[in-house]
Amino acid sequence: MAGSGGDESVLVKFVTKQEQYAVSGAPVLVDVQKNAAKLNELLHVFIRQGTQASRELPKFEFVVEGQLLVGKLGLHLEERERSLEGVVEVEYLEKLPPPTPKDSLHHDDWVSTVHASKQWLLTGCYDNTLHLWSMEGLAAGQGDRAHRLTIPAHRAPVKAVTWLNGDTSPYSFISTSIDQTAVVWVWRSETNAVECVSECYGHTQSVECVAVDEKKEYFATGSWDNLLKIWTTGNQESKEEEEGGEEEQEKKRRKAKKPQKKTPVMTLAGHTESVGGVAWTGVAEVATASWDHSLRVWDAEIGGVKSQAIGNCAFFCVSWSPFSRTLLTGCADRHIRLYDPRDTGTSLRLLNTLLQCPCFHSHRVVLNSQLLTLNVTTCDLPTLLAAAGVHPSRQHAVIRLTCAFLRKTGQLQRL
Repeated sequence: MAGSGGDESVLVKFVTKQEQYAVSGAPVLVDVQKNAAKLNELLHVFIRQGTQASRELPKFEFVVEGQLLVGKLGLHLEERERSLEGVVEVEYLEKLPPPTPKDSLHHDDWVSTVHASKQWLLTGCYDNTLHLWSMEGLAAGQGDRAHRLTIPAHRAPVKAVTWLNGDTSPYSFISTSIDQTAVVWVWRSETNAVECVSECYGHTQSVECVAVDEKKEYFATGSWDNLLKIWTTGNQESKEEEEGGEEEQEKKRRKAKKPQKKTPVMTLAGHTESVGGVAWTGVAEVATASWDHSLRVWDAEIGGVKSQAIGNCAFFCVSWSPFSRTLLTGCADRHIRLYDPRDTGTSLRLLNTLLQCPCFHSHRVVLNSQLLTLNVTTCDLPTLLAAAGVHPSRQHAVIRLTCAFLRKTGQLQRL
């Protein structure tokens, strides 16, 4: 395709799923130099040609060739190797305002993880603690007053949390940490008492992620040791004890005085770098996202890989939709990708690259000003970490994780 400069034009057909803003489906000739702002002006003219010529119209966003238009139309088409010949379908939708913070929930250190149920918000922090907040209080604008409990949960920073039962008391949830453990907790909201019921040992490095299966009988963890591990939640044992009568329940009460030490029921090896994301996709099926540039779906019954996708950068996280039965991933190249695991074969099919997330540089500016204030003028990482308030016992882990992250994302050579 020729360059997108000059007086080139392309036939465009505007389409939308928002019928109140629909226009004629006839193609119109549009200058390829137009961006989203100019297309908005043009589209407003077409809409106002209808019966409600004086009504106020919103701004629109445009999806061209399956991706959001963020620059000039011609350059957008050229980057996707789309010819100017023929009719280009441009979908438009109402542009919503960016989200604005409603409230701030203050912690004493970095907040590394968060998970919400209908009634409660669970957060994990780099000061080794867990926090419980009332969703009702947050909705009422109480902010920090919605805080219910601080739990000194781990011996190192918390990396991931998930609710096991977030619906009725006693509630239960799981936390994982750089201290190489996963812990199962039970919390009784009426007395605000929390109990550690299980400590899970088996990983040899930081436990980065956790997910619970649909039946709440198993959970999976991914770690910096490159392994995926499957564990029991304890719900199966509880059912057996209830069926066993009072004698079994009495044994349970005696055991409850001390946390149960758990080991994994299955360990799945295959990744060559850290497992950063995990999600259950079926009764015995788990998806993992890894820094080794792969997304894998595992059979948790036979202990093998069912299918996988190989990318050109690290996969940081993965989420499963039970409605569309697709996998959503976040990657180091700032792209969000959608995969279909239902196809037969050993390769996951990429359905769409949904969005390239914007890259912000404000943090670097803030950091530079902070370093000048602290008189930190060297690139000595321990000095930098000490100036940032990182405890000496954590500095080695922080340096290792930072260097690995920068190397994976291609930024190490630019520092």
